[in-house]
Amino acid sequence: VRRSEISLLQIVRICCLWSELLRVIASPGTLLFQSHLYPYLQTFQHVRRSEISLLQIVRICCLWSELLRVIASPGTLLFQSHLYPYLQTFQDVRRSEISLLQIVRICCLWSEWLRVIASPGSPSSHMSSSVLTSQGIFTTSRIGSSEFPNSGASSSFTQPMEDMNENEETDLLSISWNQDYGCFAAGTSHGFRIYNCEPCKETFRRDLKSGGFKIVEMLFRCNILALVGAVANSHYPPNKVLIWDDHQSRCIGEFTFRSDVRGVKLRRDRIVVVLEHKIYVYNFTDLKLLHQIETLANPRGLCCLSHYSNTFVLACPGLHKGQVRVEHFGLNVTKLINAHDSQIACFTLTLDGLLLATASVKGTLIRIFNTMDGSRLQEVRRGVDRAEINSIALSPNVQWLAASSDKGTVHVFSLRVRVFGEDSVTQPNAVQGPALFHQNSSSSLDPLISPNTGANPNSSLSFMRGVLPKYFSSEWSFAQFHLPEYTPFIVAFGSQNSVIIVGMDGSFYKCSFDQVHGGEMVQQEYVRFLKFENRPR
Repeated sequence: VRRSEISLLQIVRICCLWSELLRVIASPGTLLFQSHLYPYLQTFQHVRRSEISLLQIVRICCLWSELLRVIASPGTLLFQSHLYPYLQTFQDVRRSEISLLQIVRICCLWSEWLRVIASPGSPSSHMSSSVLTSQGIFTTSRIGSSEFPNSGASSSFTQPMEDMNENEETDLLSISWNQDYGCFAAGTSHGFRIYNCEPCKETFRRDLKSGGFKIVEMLFRCNILALVGAVANSHYPPNKVLIWDDHQSRCIGEFTFRSDVRGVKLRRDRIVVVLEHKIYVYNFTDLKLLHQIETLANPRGLCCLSHYSNTFVLACPGLHKGQVRVEHFGLNVTKLINAHDSQIACFTLTLDGLLLATASVKGTLIRIFNTMDGSRLQEVRRGVDRAEINSIALSPNVQWLAASSDKGTVHVFSLRVRVFGEDSVTQPNAVQGPALFHQNSSSSLDPLISPNTGANPNSSLSFMRGVLPKYFSSEWSFAQFHLPEYTPFIVAFGSQNSVIIVGMDGSFYKCSFDQVHGGEMVQQEYVRFLKFENRPR
């Protein structure tokens, strides 16, 4: 074939096309786009221009594959004599005027290409081989620490702030918590920023000229983030997920889909990508596709995960209106919970995944469920008029629930739900099952309320709950904090009895509430973490 004047680039394209066709045929529902092959084609073409013969390239690739196989074979002893053939062959190649840099480039490219081709069920994904270790992706560095080399940033992604137009307005596109609620990420029209919560302080930022990101998902406080570009981003479209390593200041993996990405969630061992009608679950170490879940239309990208290492629970919309699907992957259990009559607007899980709190598009009631059997444990009322619930948060000790809405009030409710042996909340290994204490809303609150905790107020007509409509026996919020209306806010619990509130208007609040008497919360801190000038309302 080579003698027939077909270029190396054409041969590579033929091989890539054949591999792609085989994978599409063998893996229904998976996609591989041609754009993922461009780096390989361009690099091989560049090597070809440097007068390295096809035979030499093939020898290097075959040699490298064999060497990797010998080194990676478990249970085999690798003596120095085993390396002699490879070393001698590399030495022969070296004598043929091929530079060491070219050899390294060919070997790295071949390894990366082999991994992409040999990863069934991982469609449209690409990961650099240099970030994989025997334990998986290297995630030990902390985001924003001084050890990150700014000078090593890729010019195609990270632009120094001095290169940006100082007069150009920055818009806030998204805000999201990290997994322990100690930080939050802000996607802007020029990049993204990471903030610490206590105290509120910008940890670092990445700005670029090509556009911003509508989704920025952190992985605790390590160097790995998941990014999804905004519509105006010229380089990173909204149908692509980038796995960004801030330690190396470069993209180490990516996923491309036919439709826009609605949400991304991360665990230390999983990557979850949310589309409007489907959810994909990938292994973090090699980006292999593990699970696919069909959902009802999900434009909000609703999905939440547990974050204890010994349990993996995922909650997402079901296939019917008002239904939440809960997957206990470790137990191979699926539970469908008919939470509301209307469509689901917001929900969240406890860190261990045993409790689920939900709200519908009506926004009047919030319900708490046992995810193991689907039973409803408690119901609280935000108000009587319709509202859009923007965020729900459960405290780590499962004593409090906070919710924010477009009505401009953050409500805090006292929970009567207890995980069996509350020390299990802070000790993940102690969680053995869904052993929960709970009571019906009509029963006494006293046995399960801790001495320093107040109860949610009931209607003064609650004694007539058997005669009057259900509204009159509702549990109302224990504490409140008032904010500007119509601005989306997300909420989380801070240290002690504090609530952290972050708004899409660039505002940060830290408030405290009285655990015995409740009432209006006290503002402890207020920061404008992102200022808007001349922003149209």
